[in-house]
Amino acid sequence: MPTYLLKDQERTTIARRRVQVSVTVDRSACPIVLEATCGGGPDGSAIVPRPGFMILPRVADRTVIRVVPGNGAIFPAGTRVGLMLRTEPDRGDPEPDEVIVRTVDVSGLGSRDLAAVDVDGPRLGVSALAAVVAAPVGRLQAMARAAAVTAVLGVDRLTGGLVEASVVAIDMSVSMAPAVAEGSVEAVVDVVAGISLVVGHGRPLRVCLLGKQPVWLPETPIHELAVSTARQVNDFGFEYGFRSWPAALRDIASEARTVVYVVTDGIPADGPDSHAPDAARHLVTIGPAGGPVPTAVPYTAFPSPPPGRRAADHLLGSPPRLAELVSSLLADRFAPGIDPKRGQHR
Repeated sequence: MPTYLLKDQERTTIARRRVQVSVTVDRSACPIVLEATCGGGPDGSAIVPRPGFMILPRVADRTVIRVVPGNGAIFPAGTRVGLMLRTEPDRGDPEPDEVIVRTVDVSGLGSRDLAAVDVDGPRLGVSALAAVVAAPVGRLQAMARAAAVTAVLGVDRLTGGLVEASVVAIDMSVSMAPAVAEGSVEAVVDVVAGISLVVGHGRPLRVCLLGKQPVWLPETPIHELAVSTARQVNDFGFEYGFRSWPAALRDIASEARTVVYVVTDGIPADGPDSHAPDAARHLVTIGPAGGPVPTAVPYTAFPSPPPGRRAADHLLGSPPRLAELVSSLLADRFAPGIDPKRGQHR
């Protein structure tokens, strides 16, 4: 039996027969429902004997296979879904063709198109619709990613002109030592890393330490990034005073769709800088009440965790608070101009 494995935008062809489609699920806390659309509307010829199984008796035009959560809302965090398509045998050729579409993370989505089937001469063409295998991520990163999808964007990743690179620049002043010790700096890196999985389109999250001179940390796999950053922050040591907007960051921010999150515990002495638009810089102020509130630059107040708790554990136990932080980190550049259901500019 010929078997084809598809990922990204890969395509193959199969015999032109009835096609059975079934869901393959790595992890899911809700039922998965299959739908077929054709010509911009439901495919009336599709047969759905049960939610996770569908039959396409005939394909005359491009048919898109979609998964939706059976609970009628959104897929829970950590849900990964793939597809298996198999042709039904006939008398002339009893050997079926089988296509496996690799699993994709659908956390926070209300639907996801996974594959398309169309006519390709005497055969049928099957295409994966960007069904990528997600890199390993930590728990807080996964929750931040789901929050970005659910609360703000409505799509699992952005493309084209909406793609952003993200940079986390960390204040290395002595006053930041408590924020490092309680895990707040590590948690900020994790949350921005989760957001970058949606808005970064595979571009790595870069981390910079801001002392007397900026120091760029080496590229690190995303699931190890926060822990690695915390370790290197401690190795680097703290200094007296810092510059929040050195030339190295201004140069990075001048690139299209690049956002620099400056993590500090108050309003930097150098304040907003006329050398770069304020939208390129976003302050993340850490403190007992989230730090002082700046007025001339986008900001997110990141309160310290309760005494005796690590910041990541506190956020993992408070999804609404995490969703508020994610929305704030994205709001100044996405919420005003994004259709949350389509991920497109209004």
